Order: sequence, then structure tokens, then C-alpha cells
Amino acid sequence: MKKDESTLVLEEIDSMKKKTAHHRHIRRQQRPKSITRYLVIVRSWMFLVMFALMLGAGVILGNVINEKLNERATRQRSENKSYETHTSHTSYMIKKKGKHWLLLSRTTGRVLGTHPTKKAAERQERAIQISKARAAGHFIKPL
Repeated sequence: MKKDESTLVLEEIDSMKKKTAHHRHIRRQQRPKSITRYLVIVRSWMFLVMFALMLGAGVILGNVINEKLNERATRQRSENKSYETHTSHTSYMIKKKGKHWLLLSRTTGRVLGTHPTKKAAERQERAIQISKARAAGHFIKPL
């Protein structure tokens, strides 16, 4: 009785598996226990070293990314900086927008004036403060 090709191929695969399993078993038996323990220790130390290296690389990369983000934020802040005049308790804010300087109300955010220079915006703010003080009954000398 003739065997077909698929049966022959399956038998060949089974015999190869048996040989491989047999060789694996022989290799394990030939290793002394001290070497096996040594290999376990070496592998665990290698794992710990690789883990430490990955953590170190992560920290370095995180610091680099953090520095870049801080530089970008600082640059953006300096470009769009709000210039507050005098003290923080004033109710006005001077801000640069494009080529113009705006005098804004802190409470409403309303634009009170647009000026070509920061000095001109500061002059308008002082004028508003003087006018409010005079309306409140304070005597202010003319400039």
C-alpha cells in the first residue's frame, strides 16, 4: 500500500519534532546546576541593567523635551507679553498686538485706546487715572 505525499510529509515533520525535543532534553541534562543558577543570575542582572539604562534614557529625554517646551513658552511669552504699568492694582493693562499698543480695561477687557508706541499708551492711562482722581475730588497739579 502506497502512502500519499501529505502523509509522508506529516511523518517527516513528526520525526523532526521528536529529534528536536530529544536534543533539547539532552542539552538540559548536560548542564550542571551551578551553571544554570549562574545563567539565571546573569540574566536577572542583565534585565536590571537594561531597565536602569532605559530609565536613564527616559529621564534624559524627558529633561530635553521639558527644556525645549520651556524655551518655546518663554519665547511666546516674550512675543505676546502684557506690559503692566506701575503696580498690579491698576485697573488697566497695556498689551502689544501686532505693531500697535493697546490700553485695555482689566475688568471688562475692553480696548480703551490703540497707540503706535508704548509710551503713548502709558500717557493715556495716566490721563484716565488723573481724570478719575479729579472726579473723586482730589487736587492734582497739572503736568
